[in-house]
Amino acid sequence: MSSRKVSAVRRFSKGFTLIELLLAMTVLAVILMTLAMMMNQTTGAWRQARSQLEQFREAEAAFGSMGRRITDAVLNTYTDYEFPGGDRRKTPTRYVRQSELHFVCGPGGQVEGGLAPSLLGAQAAPGQAVFFQGPFGSHADGDLTGLNTLLNAWGYFVEFGDDREARPGYLEEAVGAQPRHRFRLKEFQQKTEELRVYASNLTAASQDVLFDWFRKPVSSGRGVHTLAENVIALVIRPMSSDKTLAAPTQMASHYYYDTRAYQQNVGTAFEQARSRHQLPPLLEITLVVLDENSAARLEQENGSTMPDLGLSQLFHDAASYEKDLDELEATLVARKLGYRALKKTIRLRNSRWSAVD
Repeated sequence: MSSRKVSAVRRFSKGFTLIELLLAMTVLAVILMTLAMMMNQTTGAWRQARSQLEQFREAEAAFGSMGRRITDAVLNTYTDYEFPGGDRRKTPTRYVRQSELHFVCGPGGQVEGGLAPSLLGAQAAPGQAVFFQGPFGSHADGDLTGLNTLLNAWGYFVEFGDDREARPGYLEEAVGAQPRHRFRLKEFQQKTEELRVYASNLTAASQDVLFDWFRKPVSSGRGVHTLAENVIALVIRPMSSDKTLAAPTQMASHYYYDTRAYQQNVGTAFEQARSRHQLPPLLEITLVVLDENSAARLEQENGSTMPDLGLSQLFHDAASYEKDLDELEATLVARKLGYRALKKTIRLRNSRWSAVD
């Protein structure tokens, strides 16, 4: 082979230079790092989404359970003579709706300005609460059977606090075990044998007496358990489909609906007359739920103090519900808190709504 041909072969079979190899390795490293970052971000997003899904699934289950219970609330309303001052020895004045039971929903904690009474009288109870009776068949005697329609008292409210009461004993003794401070949706159950509504003086005008059947057991924690964690707000708005009303919210302008409001002279004359011993036709219920990561971050920032999310200034005027909900959501977004708002309108099947007093 001539020297000219050998030179040509060498020229065309020349390999990569060191610089080209280093450049190729750098490009490959960048591609691998980018893929790794993308995989890490995708995995993190998937884990967060899964965690949120599991958290919100608990809230959705609680939401469904709460709706089913409230739907079956009863008053067992009847009509009877009304006597002056409740004295049956006097001449009756009229024939009106009566009931031995009680349905009430309204602010759980104290409301500035006294727009509506507090059902629980606690600052740690944000949003609304609801208490009622229903034929749920919950009783203490396990030997009783076939009594699935026994009367019980029930209720729902939001509370902020720790989880000491629900924690097993061994956690209290564990080194470094700290209580978790969270917002929680609470369910109140009162078994048939413990029913207090008949023992209470429901003809009284005092709220302390009228609310005694649920306030005392709730304050002691009897019959109360956590239904879902990280529920920061429960909003219950009584609604009506009555076309004669100026607005569906007119029947409970401050979210307060009490079948015995007329005894306390609370609310407008219209609200007192319409709510007297009759269930509201519709309830619009809203739950606002945080994901666990956001709740944990709030605990790191606030410790055992209830985080201020502006709830004390919201949901006082039923006509401003949409505006207040938008404001709450804006606050949560601004603080980069993951949340979800659950909302539905339920019809109380035992409501026999009448526009006649």
